[in-house]
Amino acid sequence: MSDNKVLHYFRKICAIPHGSGNEAALGGYITSFAEKRGLSARRDEAGNVLVRKPGRGAEPVIVQSHIDMVCEKNSDKKHDFLRDPIEVIEENGFLRANDTTLGADNGIGAAYALALLDGAYAHPPLEAVFTTNEEVGMEGAAAFDASVLTGRRLLNLDEGTEGVLIASCAGGARADMTLPVETEPAEAGRRAALIEVKGLLGGHSGIMIREQRANANALLGRLLAELTRSYDLRLYELSGGMKDNAIPREARAVITVREADFSAVGAAAAAFEAEARREYRAVDSGISVIYGETIINEETPRVLTRESLKRTLAAINLTPNGPLFYSADIKGLSLVETSSNLGVIEFSGDTVVLRSALRSSVAPRKRGLITKFESLAEAVGAKIDLRGDYPEWEYREKSPLRELAAKIFTEAYGREPVVSAVHAGLEPGVFISKIPGLDAVAFGPNIYGEHTPGERAEISSVLRVWEYLLALLKNM
Repeated sequence: MSDNKVLHYFRKICAIPHGSGNEAALGGYITSFAEKRGLSARRDEAGNVLVRKPGRGAEPVIVQSHIDMVCEKNSDKKHDFLRDPIEVIEENGFLRANDTTLGADNGIGAAYALALLDGAYAHPPLEAVFTTNEEVGMEGAAAFDASVLTGRRLLNLDEGTEGVLIASCAGGARADMTLPVETEPAEAGRRAALIEVKGLLGGHSGIMIREQRANANALLGRLLAELTRSYDLRLYELSGGMKDNAIPREARAVITVREADFSAVGAAAAAFEAEARREYRAVDSGISVIYGETIINEETPRVLTRESLKRTLAAINLTPNGPLFYSADIKGLSLVETSSNLGVIEFSGDTVVLRSALRSSVAPRKRGLITKFESLAEAVGAKIDLRGDYPEWEYREKSPLRELAAKIFTEAYGREPVVSAVHAGLEPGVFISKIPGLDAVAFGPNIYGEHTPGERAEISSVLRVWEYLLALLKNM
């Protein structure tokens, strides 16, 4: 198996469950790691860890990463993210997991920081910050007391494309729409059917939203709405997606239909599959709509009333989803400026909950998007809960740190880096809002399929970026 110090620590991280909200064990490991090496370490109430390491010169540099990961798995995979380690597989020059997310986002960044803290390298004094709950709204960074930091230069290690220096990112928020619904006993003599939308690529709802991939929740909502126009469909079960910041790959519904309509509904579902495949043929060609009889194991099953079904489907189909605006500020880049991702649908008893991740690099547009959600919730009789609001990272025209990072990159790679912005949220925006004058840049190795079970990290890229990080720090 390939190994160096970074890969060693990444495997250590993967061995400790660390999904968002469950980072305590990993935070404890990092704190113990630092103390065993005689380094100053402090852990705050939010679980963030700050480790200081002496170095050359007087001006420290902040090296920052987050220690939570998105926990996604294939539906048939048995894995408990609260207890089970990530099974890391090395294959064809990549690291991947076994039917789960790998957590290279941002476990590789945290592994870089641990490797720096464990070695004798030329660098300025280091302030290594490991934050929690980044994936659910940057809650750890928001709670972190930045006044304890003395550095005014920040290296964020949470970029997933080698050769790109990130200088700006979107701000965002989470919107949970809770719709009260009513149920009634299912009519006798009807047949139950399972409808599943599967086979989608999914992906990180910030990074991959630009690809305009299909959203399983949105597709299922559309299919159900179309079916209700022609058939007396009643809804018994509805669910889709696992995380609001991951484009959902699968969604399912259990419905009841009249015996005479059962086959016709199946034919309509098959026709919808063909249409969806044609619609998304260039970006998400594996869409599958599965329809078949199922059994409801409940003595007195209850289904949504017709009025509640109408409002539920209206809420799903009117929820903003996908890229909404593209940036006109950064020339030559097809950069999404504003987007929304309907990541999760949950139906339990008397409520249907729609969970969305909202992003924008323009504050007024983010506010306008939030207003749309508030108006939609009011129109369908739902409650809206906004959380995890975090600021955008505005582009800085003059950045000595970015200029130095570009210079060292050119010397190391023999070509200039791409200076870009990213539609995903990155924590420098939070730290910049707390530390006036903070200069920041983000970079990292090639990571593909973040927030999906197809996530993989290119080993050679991880090692090249490690050498680049050492060269950059040596010149700071």
